[in-house]
Amino acid sequence: MDIIKIGHDNEELFYDHVRGREFEFFFFVMDFKQYPQNTQLFAAIDASKNIQGMFILWRKQTIQLRGTVAAARAFIEYLVKENIDIKEITGTMDHAALLDEYFPTFVYKFNLYRMTLQKGNEQLQPTQDYQILTRSHAEQIAAFLRRADPVFWGNRQASDIEFDENHPTLAIMQEDRILSIACLWIDKEMGIINVIGTDPDFRNQGLATAMVSSSISYLFQHTPKILIHVRVINMPAVKLYQKAGYSPQFEYVVVKLKS
Repeated sequence: MDIIKIGHDNEELFYDHVRGREFEFFFFVMDFKQYPQNTQLFAAIDASKNIQGMFILWRKQTIQLRGTVAAARAFIEYLVKENIDIKEITGTMDHAALLDEYFPTFVYKFNLYRMTLQKGNEQLQPTQDYQILTRSHAEQIAAFLRRADPVFWGNRQASDIEFDENHPTLAIMQEDRILSIACLWIDKEMGIINVIGTDPDFRNQGLATAMVSSSISYLFQHTPKILIHVRVINMPAVKLYQKAGYSPQFEYVVVKLKS
């Protein structure tokens, strides 16, 4: 199986493969379209010139795998051969045993649902007033995220927070204090609630429910299809998103190799 790099000279190969499967290939499409300077796409091609898998390398650190186990194995072998040192790798549940084989040592590992929602199917709950934060809030946002979820966001820095026309950050505030936050990522075709979190001192007060509904409303002003990720074991969050209209569509295994 051959590994080929996708660029602007052969991008139609990529777009033909993912057409109609945008929810499955969300990061592939969004990163390649909006941030090509940070994105490397690869395809695994068999002897009959058919695509058996697609793979994305983001900022030379983070990998996502899609396709057959044989294709994923070929790409991991390519990483080893090219001596590409990665921090995190995500695969489908079909890839779980393969990831165990190649990455037996890790910082942490978890299963993740990708939950999806199309405009018209939302079930919005009561909302609260929010404001859109700016780059001047970056340090405050990073500190909030580290406190809200030390395991998942414990290393989040201000420089990790995106501020551009594609990445609005919504927050419910109490004076200057962030109570609940949602970091969004928007394109005219798709969008995502990339981050959702509530101050531990203010949980179980309906803030997360309000923030999710406000985020859905905001996203659907710009795009017809949205998604959100949630750890499989976090059933309260799964139920919250289901109540808003989301449904689980894909399950992935995420392996964090370095902090």
